[in-house]
Amino acid sequence: MSKPPSKRSIATKAEVLRLLDGDPTPTKLNAALHELAVWRSALLENTLVAQAGSQIQSGPFAGMIYNTPQTDTCRIARLLGSYETTLFPVIAQIVEDAPPLIIDIGCGDGYYAVGLACCLPDTTIWARD
Repeated sequence: MSKPPSKRSIATKAEVLRLLDGDPTPTKLNAALHELAVWRSALLENTLVAQAGSQIQSGPFAGMIYNTPQTDTCRIARLLGSYETTLFPVIAQIVEDAPPLIIDIGCGDGYYAVGLACCLPDTTIWARD
């Protein structure tokens, strides 16, 4: 059984109810739905990590350990290997070309920089956010 999402990253039940307190408005409903979506994403992520660990399951970075804490709702897509689906051809071409240097400007948490480093161990990768 998976553990509940961390309360640091999501609203509690009381906070969601507070968002809905008073007269209903589209803004209040959107805020509450957003918090519930974040909660659902965290629950799914916790379930996946409990069953499969923090290893990318498929895609060009399959096998890479991705244990970066959730900063948004896309960590589960990364763990499943579907986050970069539209970039598969680009990543495949980069790996095939095996350039001696890759510069990743705006790397965020370094997902692509580390993924490419796993695929291209002889390539120097500079990453800067």
